[in-house]
Amino acid sequence: MTPAQDPALESFLAGLHGRELWETRLKDVAWARIDPEKMSTFHNPGAGVGG
Repeated sequence: MTPAQDPALESFLAGLHGRELWETRLKDVAWARIDPEKMSTFHNPGAGVGG
């Protein structure tokens, strides 16, 4: 789904970035939506920093 297909999201992004920048440069950029309910994480305590 693109922001143009979701009017509330498009309005938010245009307000965040400014309408002129949105219309001239950002509207046609590829966007990805992250669904946090479908995300998973992995914790590996053995891969700590250093050592």
